[in-house]
Amino acid sequence: MKPNDFIKFMERAKMYDLTQPLSIHTPPWPSYMP
Repeated sequence: MKPNDFIKFMERAKMYDLTQPLSIHTPPWPSYMP
């Protein structure tokens, strides 16, 4: 995984965090790639 890809994934994860509350069902990213 390239650093740039990781940054893009983090940006998407932040957007998802705004709509989905953290819970035990949340996948353990950054190790998990959808």
